[in-house]
Amino acid sequence: MANQSFSTNRLIIADPIKAESFAKELLREVYSTSEMNTRRLHILCHLIADDTDEFSLAEKMMFNDFILQVGAQSGTIIIAQKDLSAEELKTYAE
Repeated sequence: MANQSFSTNRLIIADPIKAESFAKELLREVYSTSEMNTRRLHILCHLIADDTDEFSLAEKMMFNDFILQVGAQSGTIIIAQKDLSAEELKTYAE
């Protein structure tokens, strides 16, 4: 038990304040205020990783907090070995 890792060498969101601010600004550019209030937003976090299979519980909690803070109802973390096309990303959002 003493040799179990309790951290990782990367963070899903290094600065939650900046990430939230950036995401809200981006959403304001894409949607009007009325659309933001009536749309059911789903956020995809697409990470390109060559050695990551899974996120820690803390990372998943941070992502869930992030999506709620920016006004989304749900979110999905996608781990891929390459950039995904728009069509591939759509399959995760459905």
